[in-house]
Amino acid sequence: MFSTDLYAKDSLFTLSPPAILGILAIAGALAVLSALLVWWVSGRGRLAVSMAAAVLVFLAFEWLSPQVFYEYYRLLQPALPAQFLLKRPPDVTVLFETVTFRGPSNLSFHGRGLLFWILLTVALVRTITARRSAAN
Repeated sequence: MFSTDLYAKDSLFTLSPPAILGILAIAGALAVLSALLVWWVSGRGRLAVSMAAAVLVFLAFEWLSPQVFYEYYRLLQPALPAQFLLKRPPDVTVLFETVTFRGPSNLSFHGRGLLFWILLTVALVRTITARRSAAN
């Protein structure tokens, strides 16, 4: 059963509308850059390489994006201390929960899971189009 208040308590909604737009702009820009990188790498026409590229780009996004978003929060709230958030890459269990949408019900978690599937789709489409172009 679908609940209409699934995201009602999401921390994103504690921000002002302009701050929410900033978060969405950063997330969108990172997603587009990730997809473009996968598109570029996948142009060689090998499906295994394309899928590996999609997974590796997603892993990089999962590992590096918290630092990017924290820096944005520091712009919004200058009292936040400077911190280096990058530690070990994400655990395989957490990644599996992310891509299967089995973790927390929040916009960040679900958006990241959606990004994974978008990157795989980009890799597949690009590989198919590159193969068709090479065949002609």
